[in-house]
Amino acid sequence: MTTSDRFLLLMREEGFNQTTFGEKTGYSRSSLSNFLNGNVKLPKIDLLAAVALNLPHWNLRWILLGTGEMFFTPGMEIIATPNSLQSIPAKDLEIEKLKLDIERLENTVKDKEEIIGLLREKVVK
Repeated sequence: MTTSDRFLLLMREEGFNQTTFGEKTGYSRSSLSNFLNGNVKLPKIDLLAAVALNLPHWNLRWILLGTGEMFFTPGMEIIATPNSLQSIPAKDLEIEKLKLDIERLENTVKDKEEIIGLLREKVVK
């Protein structure tokens, strides 16, 4: 059984489809689809972080290695909890990407404004 097979099995056990999984975890449906369809062989760290933060009863060791139980049960040692993973920068990375997009767009606007200014000067002359 592959990693994506185990992941899909967990999703089915929880009653998730790709859309409802995305709604629960905030993870992109298209990225999840690429993983589940085999386009990406191993899950990305942001997918694992989304699982650890939003579905802490899912056993990441079982997902990745196929060892242990699918789910953590009371009394089992949990590898990670939402509090211990708050430093994972999945959302911070997305924020940084958006900030870069904003900066790029602001620079584009400045460039366009300069061009408009130059064109206005030519029209006045």
